[in-house]
Amino acid sequence: RVHTIRNAIKHAQECAEQKLNEKISLEVSENLDVINQAKRLVEKV
Repeated sequence: RVHTIRNAIKHAQECAEQKLNEKISLEVSENLDVINQAKRLVEKV
C-alpha cells in the first residue's frame, strides 16, 4: 500500500515536471521569435 502511494507521488511529480518543461520550452521559443523579429527590425533600419 505504501509502495503504491509512493509510486503515485513519483508519477505525479514526473507529470508536473514534464508540464513545466513544456511550458518553459514554449516560452523560450516564443522569446526567440520576439528576439528574431526585433533583429529583423533593427537590420531594416
